[in-house]
Amino acid sequence: MKSLFCLILFFVSGLSTNLYAQISVQNANNPTEVLNELAGAGVIISNIEITGQQEAYGTYKKTAGSLPLDKGVLITTGLAKNAQGSNNSASKSKIWGAAGDADLDNIVDMPTRDACVVAFDIKPTGSKLTFRYTFGSEEYLEYVNQGFNDVFAFLISGQNPAGGLYDKRNLALIPNTNVPVTIKNINDNENSDYFQDNTSSTSPYRTQIQYDGFTKGLFVEVDVVPCATYRLELKIADVQDDEIDSGVFIEKINSPLPTFDANITADYGGLLEGCAQREIKIKRVLNDKIESMRLNADGEAKLLEDYTLLYQGVSVLQLPFDFSMGVGISEKVFTLIPKADAVQESPEKLNFYLEYGCSFEKIGQVSTKIIDVSEFKPISTASGENSTRYVCGGTGSITLESFSGKSYQWTSQDGTFTCLDADCKKIQTAPLLVPATYSLSLSIENCNFSQNITIVPIPQDKQVEKKEFCPAEPATFIVYTPAEEDILKNEGRTLRYEWSRTQGVTNNQLTVKSAKEEGIYVCKVYDQISGCVLREKTFDMTITCKPIFEIPTGFTPNGDGLNDNVKVFLTQVSGFELRFFNKWGECVHIARNANEAWNGKIGNSPAPAGMYIWQASYSTPLSPDVKLSKKGSIILIR
Repeated sequence: MKSLFCLILFFVSGLSTNLYAQISVQNANNPTEVLNELAGAGVIISNIEITGQQEAYGTYKKTAGSLPLDKGVLITTGLAKNAQGSNNSASKSKIWGAAGDADLDNIVDMPTRDACVVAFDIKPTGSKLTFRYTFGSEEYLEYVNQGFNDVFAFLISGQNPAGGLYDKRNLALIPNTNVPVTIKNINDNENSDYFQDNTSSTSPYRTQIQYDGFTKGLFVEVDVVPCATYRLELKIADVQDDEIDSGVFIEKINSPLPTFDANITADYGGLLEGCAQREIKIKRVLNDKIESMRLNADGEAKLLEDYTLLYQGVSVLQLPFDFSMGVGISEKVFTLIPKADAVQESPEKLNFYLEYGCSFEKIGQVSTKIIDVSEFKPISTASGENSTRYVCGGTGSITLESFSGKSYQWTSQDGTFTCLDADCKKIQTAPLLVPATYSLSLSIENCNFSQNITIVPIPQDKQVEKKEFCPAEPATFIVYTPAEEDILKNEGRTLRYEWSRTQGVTNNQLTVKSAKEEGIYVCKVYDQISGCVLREKTFDMTITCKPIFEIPTGFTPNGDGLNDNVKVFLTQVSGFELRFFNKWGECVHIARNANEAWNGKIGNSPAPAGMYIWQASYSTPLSPDVKLSKKGSIILIR
């Protein structure tokens, strides 16, 4: 027993003779999803109807490899998802017990079952409808020539341009014959160029697709009347019974359209007045019919005022312009000539449209600009737009590139360069220490242009500053003086400061106030426009903290509020002890308070006037474990 897999896949790109990709199938939610996958270029599809189980049709896409089933629609007499690889069954099948189709009954003269039908109206813009398809089946190869096989057909109804009507004419034919595509007519022995066996263990497709065999390289091409409405029915069904699936893969349905073949925009963005002309070619793939077309334009550039358009050597006087292509003609050529109007103006946009089809719809566009020669600069804006450029002195260089033309000639004053291509369209300047001017002479068809570029090297200033500091006396280091900064700002420079060993410092100065900050600091100042280092300044910071321990030579402890106590003046001193001795060498007082070292008393009694000897011991914050000493004398006056 067998069943017809009702599988119609509609996908974006054409099927090729090689199928090397796995497909993923999803059930379609509604007929609109199928319609969207069917409609290709130059057609309008409407009034779509689908007959078949909802699980028997859906959408699919390629997920890996090189099978050309990129994306599309699937309809099937079985389960749509059964089309997915691997080929792990010789007779994959789903029985629905549904009705067949009368048209397919008549084709095979047998009853059909589980029919799947996608029918719709289609309105072509051109004179043909085309699409590619592949038929696959689980009936291959064991049911070849067994008397009956699953059946499918593509039936078209509507006006025949040769006269009369198409009345459900079957389009699923072997190329250049009237023989329908069936398992009997395409297999490993009959028309084998169109067949791919998928049962062999060496088949590269066994893990990709379920069917035991499938066709390749099949297509439909049918003559139609442009703008007429046709009914197209895509049908497939089981014959006699419900078992063993078959399917058809169909790409998007198109009506081939003429196209533009034109390059009317040079690398400088358009066409130069009075310098060049370009061909606008309109081409078509099929040339066995007479077809009418129309060339139209819009934009700021005006016909006869800003440009001339020639057709077969004669000037076109107005747009739109109607023309036709006869039998055997595949190309028509227009010549676009920008006019030198001696009016200085900005580039003017110009868009050409090809109008074709039922209501002369726009089906293609090419665009350009008409450029005033007085505004044109031959050095590409990719090299920058300023006539003066800056580089880093001694190291920096610039790539200068010409727009495309017939010939290029570069010269230089005070500088050298290297050609980067064979015709010296692009050059690399050498590093400079002094300004240099580079000149380009460019020939573009009938016109010659020149331009000068001055390159100015930015000198780099390197400085080193050494300074001693003490944590108690923070040191501030400055890269530029205010006057120097003002000069740079007046030159239009934007500065960026980059300090080593620091985070968050982005300005002109750095303050150091910790013993841990001793060492080398480097600040680089960048010109943000050119990226050059304007100044690199190195700061070598060394800690040299000298302790100071000073005592006055006399004091008057008489209660008048003036010099009543001995005060010690300290810098970078810690942990001090001060002893006072009388003339007999007796210690009369020990002080550890710098502001009130001695009030002139021994115990609670006033000390006699006279000279006293003092002796101090102390340490510094940098060397707290090292004791220093100092001594001297002081006079007590009463």
